[in-house]
Amino acid sequence: MENIELRLLEEINKLQRFALKTPIDSKNFWRDWQIIFTNVRFSQIAVRNLLENEHLSKEEIEYFKKKLQVLKEIGHYLKEL
Repeated sequence: MENIELRLLEEINKLQRFALKTPIDSKNFWRDWQIIFTNVRFSQIAVRNLLENEHLSKEEIEYFKKKLQVLKEIGHYLKEL
């Protein structure tokens, strides 16, 4: 159980770079939101390009498909703000 909890913490730490920490009533909120949203969109485009244009192993394909799904979920989170 300890190992799975450690892996969960690692995943949360990876996702923290997409967390919007600026208060919503701050004048910089939408600027910061746009920066993070743009990073997510560019990451999605990059992953799609890799999936379409590279000769990847089955493991790599599965990894990038999961990565794309996570990026979509982050995009939905940002749109809900």
